[in-house]
Amino acid sequence: MVEPTNHPARDEWERMLSGELYVADSPQQQEANMRKRRLVQAINTSEYDAFKERDELFHELFGAFGEGGFVEPPFNCDYGCNTFIGKNFYANMDCIFLDVARITIGDDVVIGAGSVVVKDIPSHSVAVGNPCHVIREITDADREYWEGKAAEYHAWKDSIQ
Repeated sequence: MVEPTNHPARDEWERMLSGELYVADSPQQQEANMRKRRLVQAINTSEYDAFKERDELFHELFGAFGEGGFVEPPFNCDYGCNTFIGKNFYANMDCIFLDVARITIGDDVVIGAGSVVVKDIPSHSVAVGNPCHVIREITDADREYWEGKAAEYHAWKDSIQ
């Protein structure tokens, strides 16, 4: 026999966010799902070079989408509004965010192609897989290396113009 919990009565949305058993039939869940479907369809059917349009759509979809964020379409999520993304974020194509509970992704994060994000990802991380998990930290040495490579590239580019 299952003992009743001591939690006060909650609506389905609150139960979902807290990880309790829920039925996705509340008006709030249905509205959030329809909103997500409209935005994800617009993202995934946008022209490849519609960067500004997609950036605006991601800002509308997510709970937060930091400066320098970029997600390669195609992309999907459960609600979108329960995903909070920091600055300088990159997600490769075919990522899925299962945000029935809040997902927070820190600053300076790279998510590999095809990853399924189900939990928080800390700042300064490279994460991949299903479920998505951190495979390594992004260090100051990484930043210095790639800043040096960028400087080399720009010097080369300037020399051929």
